[in-house]
Amino acid sequence: MYVQNKKAIVLVITLMFIMAISALLIKNLNDANSYIEESNSDTYYIKLLISVDNIKNEFFDYFLKNKEQIPLLLEDESLQEGVDLEYGDIKAKVSFKKYEDRYDINDLSKKDKVKIKEIENLFLDNNVFGFSVFKNLVVSYIKKYGNIDNFEQINTLIELFIEKSDSDDIKTIQDNLSFINTEKKIAIIGHLDITHSNHLVISNFIFDITDKKIKGFNIAFK
Repeated sequence: MYVQNKKAIVLVITLMFIMAISALLIKNLNDANSYIEESNSDTYYIKLLISVDNIKNEFFDYFLKNKEQIPLLLEDESLQEGVDLEYGDIKAKVSFKKYEDRYDINDLSKKDKVKIKEIENLFLDNNVFGFSVFKNLVVSYIKKYGNIDNFEQINTLIELFIEKSDSDDIKTIQDNLSFINTEKKIAIIGHLDITHSNHLVISNFIFDITDKKIKGFNIAFK
């Protein structure tokens, strides 16, 4: 009985969540249309960019204002697999999952031996060899470009490591390697697909609820 009641509560909260977001998105769509009518640029790309920004920010604001709902919302499989949203001529699919058990690889360039050892143990526990090679790659990258702060940079380092080590075993722990440490954080990873007139844009981002910041935002047109 408890499980059934909990599922019902999760469903109700999720429906309220989607309804609240949808109402805000419709309002933002009207504002976007007004802006686009006054511009001479490519309306497809402007609309897609505005939509990504609106959806990302509205969900983030909702999570910040309703922190007590986060654990239940993230239990909902439909939200993990992706919820479809449609407003005007925009179609979107958005999914959210709890972002946990991640290690900040920026720590490899610092002097905190405990955190460095934690990342080394991640490699050892999963039989991924070449930790020192990966560490040197990260340190060199940070010296040249600054701190790692998005998924694309991590992907680049993973590919460089695979080339040097001649093994792709690191892919088994790739999801645990991040640019934030989630040990003492409430964090959510979001994935967003938006379609408008056969144009597709894909975006990923992290909602750091603890720090009240959106991190690792990236976007790609397909």
